[in-house]
Amino acid sequence: MQVQLFFRFLDLNAQCKVTEMPSTKKVIIGQIHIFTGNSYPLVKLQFHDGTIEALVKESPSLPADTRFTFATVGLDNLVINRREMDSTVHE
Repeated sequence: MQVQLFFRFLDLNAQCKVTEMPSTKKVIIGQIHIFTGNSYPLVKLQFHDGTIEALVKESPSLPADTRFTFATVGLDNLVINRREMDSTVHE
């Protein structure tokens, strides 16, 4: 049996400002996809009527999202996001 270890450090920095909203009052401001054919985004960051939400999939093949609410920022305010992850992949 052969085991390979891969170490990665992921750093995501982003900032944006929502200056206008459509009638749905929802704007997707970020997405994370995986590399598999026709799958749904695993994570979507959404500006929903002034609130920042994360819509997270438990599986890339399922259409349902789990919703996490973070902060209320309102229109024309700067949204800053920084995420750091130290991950290990085993094969």
